[in-house]
Amino acid sequence: MASQIKEQVERGELGRIYTAKTGWYRRKGIPGWGTWFTQMEQSGGGPLIDIGVHMLDLALYLMGNPKPVSVYGATYAEFGPDRKGIGNWGTPDWNGIYDVEDLATALIKMEDGSTLSLEVSWAVHSDTDNTPFIRLMGSDGGATYRGAQGMLHTEKFNRPLDSELLKPEQDEGERMRLSRHFLDCIGSGRTPISSALTGLTNNLVLDAVYESSRTGNEVKLNWDV
Repeated sequence: MASQIKEQVERGELGRIYTAKTGWYRRKGIPGWGTWFTQMEQSGGGPLIDIGVHMLDLALYLMGNPKPVSVYGATYAEFGPDRKGIGNWGTPDWNGIYDVEDLATALIKMEDGSTLSLEVSWAVHSDTDNTPFIRLMGSDGGATYRGAQGMLHTEKFNRPLDSELLKPEQDEGERMRLSRHFLDCIGSGRTPISSALTGLTNNLVLDAVYESSRTGNEVKLNWDV
């Protein structure tokens, strides 16, 4: 579905994407409490760096890879320190420590004026169904990507119009397409969809979220690295 949405974006069907929202709320999913997973020194962070990076990466890609210039963010640890919100993944070490966040939120502003809102959690009191999502909002249309489902949104004849994106019958799956693209780039020298710059971008944003949370201030991204 993501590739179909990307095609619509590149065709200009959504117009100018001026804002987007992405997130992944896990209600009770703290992994491996007390192990390296929940120790900042070893893991680097909690859900922001664990699942948030994937949503950030995909959202920026679907938006057309605009250049982030500033970040305002906050992180919270309301569950882990009290040994609440424990998930099924990993074996807890009750003699270990928990010093990472269990929820992170951020507003990312781009060079072209567009914005991206990011919210992820390992644990939260909400009616979430644990499904990751992305919402693109453009001047001519919008798109929703949730789990394995996709929708396009626009207005025709003065009425809202929603169109469901259908999975192709002969679709080989995202992992197979990823593998074929990887092999094609190696064999032909083709430029990969995900470049080294996207990795740098993601890390600059993640670091800025933690820094903004620590200082309480907006962080301007430094691209002179």
